[in-house]
Amino acid sequence: MKRRLQESEVPEKKEACEANFWLRNLTMRALTILLCGVVLIQLFVAQINAQRSKGPWQTLSGDAPLVIARGGFSGFFPDSSLPSYNLAKQTSLAGSVLWCDVQLTKDGLGICFPDLKLNNASDIEYVYPNRQKSYPVNGVSTQGILVPKSYIFPVDDKQYLLPPTSLVHNAHKVGLQVYVSVDFLVISKNGASGDYPGCTDLAYEKAIKDGADVIHCSVQMSSEGKPFCSSSIDLEKSTMVSQTFLSNRSIIIPEISSDPGIYTFSLTWPEIQSLTPAIMNPYRLYNMFRNPNDKNSGRIISLSEFLNLAKNSTSLSSVLISLENAVYLREKQGLDVVKAVLDTLTETGYRNGTTRTKVMIQPTNSSILVDFKKKSKFETVYKVEEEIRDIKDSAIEDIKKFANAVVITKSSVFPDVGSFVTGQTNVVERLQKSKLPVYVELFQNEFVSQAYDFFSDATVEINSYITGAGINGTITEFPLTAAVAIRGIYCTLSGYLAEKSAATPASCSIVAVNSQS
Repeated sequence: MKRRLQESEVPEKKEACEANFWLRNLTMRALTILLCGVVLIQLFVAQINAQRSKGPWQTLSGDAPLVIARGGFSGFFPDSSLPSYNLAKQTSLAGSVLWCDVQLTKDGLGICFPDLKLNNASDIEYVYPNRQKSYPVNGVSTQGILVPKSYIFPVDDKQYLLPPTSLVHNAHKVGLQVYVSVDFLVISKNGASGDYPGCTDLAYEKAIKDGADVIHCSVQMSSEGKPFCSSSIDLEKSTMVSQTFLSNRSIIIPEISSDPGIYTFSLTWPEIQSLTPAIMNPYRLYNMFRNPNDKNSGRIISLSEFLNLAKNSTSLSSVLISLENAVYLREKQGLDVVKAVLDTLTETGYRNGTTRTKVMIQPTNSSILVDFKKKSKFETVYKVEEEIRDIKDSAIEDIKKFANAVVITKSSVFPDVGSFVTGQTNVVERLQKSKLPVYVELFQNEFVSQAYDFFSDATVEINSYITGAGINGTITEFPLTAAVAIRGIYCTLSGYLAEKSAATPASCSIVAVNSQS
């Protein structure tokens, strides 16, 4: 009996042994595959490195072109500072070159600094306020020429870049300063609305002073049909009306909003003029508030005042007039915004050719765009409210029937998830191929409004949209930031060409022109 029991156990032991063997074999095979995978990855990396180092680069030595960090990471830290150089080493490729502009101190010590004049990139004027001196360094008279950018960097019929011309070199040889005209526009959203309450006299004056090419007015209507500029049809969002005796005018209009509001068409123009404007704080949740000292400065102005201000400016190329809720106002309130705007444009001389300032009209409804197109010859702008990743040819052809340009959101160019850019769309390229300029909104200075890929820096973001996506204009609440960013791009190009030509670098100036002119 005992013998039989032992024999009956044999199949069970055999099965156990086979299971253990199979398990060990599976583990060994898995380890082998994992090891092979690691080896293959290492070989792949080595192969890539070998290809990079031995690839057929079109350079004199055949090696990969150098990455030269001028002044370190000077777009993020002060030029030529230690943090700037350290960040450049950490974020750039291996073998990158750090650029040091050597300047000599009074006692002969060499330092890294971007300019001969210390007040160009340091706080020396505050540390040594009485040490200014004048020296004849180059002595070239200030004379120059204004040329389109294509005179320097021409393109072929397919818009591919051709080799640069010798214009800058030749101009610098005879001491001429080169001014480059560009068709990029800085469009200020309701004026410098990040510095003053939007649509006020102070906001528009600062936008012009800061270098805006286009100032924008969101047209609203009073109860008697007076068109004026206001960033919102709900006065509670742009004024202190809720703290006045007019607070009892609050109503709910489902066609506009589910929340109660005090709407412009519920007040007369004198009542609106008596209101105190209020600056908008879109990032209040982050405890970020705009210009508290001037949060209620300025006064609300009419559309005619806005147009006269623009007409008397010598630096503006255009005005942008946007119309919101025009269909509702016409059908429900009996207020014809289209007629009011056209009448005001006639009264201020914009329809009879007495002003050079161009007019761009941007309704939020395509039917209103068509209406404007029929009744006037002003340029029309179509705004795509939603985020888009692509656009069909048929949609582009439809837009071209009633619009001369298109406004899209930032995320329609560089989509992002959790403030990280996920790629770049072809929307700008497709629209521009159909001869439609593309303006992008909304650019702001607050760091939380930029993706981390742009170092949460407003200037880096704008540069990325200009040089990376090739947009035709920025719509911004801080026109000074955009103007400085654009000047930086083209002045860097001018400086590079001057260095390449071994000529005396002339100071850089750019002149913006409307691409539709």
